[in-house]
Amino acid sequence: MKVAIEAFLDPATVGERAAAARAAALASQTGEGFEVAVADYLDPEQYAAELEVFRHSWHIAATSSEVSKPGQYIRWDFTERPIVIVRGKDQKLHAFYDVCAHRGGPIAPGTSGSVRSFVCPYHAWTYDLTGQLVALPSSE
Repeated sequence: MKVAIEAFLDPATVGERAAAARAAALASQTGEGFEVAVADYLDPEQYAAELEVFRHSWHIAATSSEVSKPGQYIRWDFTERPIVIVRGKDQKLHAFYDVCAHRGGPIAPGTSGSVRSFVCPYHAWTYDLTGQLVALPSSE
């Protein structure tokens, strides 16, 4: 009996049983097995629901080698809320929304690169590598 319980609790067999259970559940729902209707890929409500799942999940956005030097950044836009991931002068990674606090325009030029600071192209609001606003244009 102990061998049967150990086999039942073995992570490999647990995963196999879980996959088989999911497949059986899908088969019982569709009657034929796993199928995804084309409409599911085009449905705006389904898309919105999936975005919410992705927004609350962990994702690999980049490798540390992609932003290895201070000022190197990537712009990650997987969930329609663009995020800038940048290596700071302190050698730490910083992440913040790619949006200017003034009028909501993007502050990162392109999808990746190297900068000393981020400057909004519309009104020149300037942000440091941590995403903090550090300079405003003069009002003259």
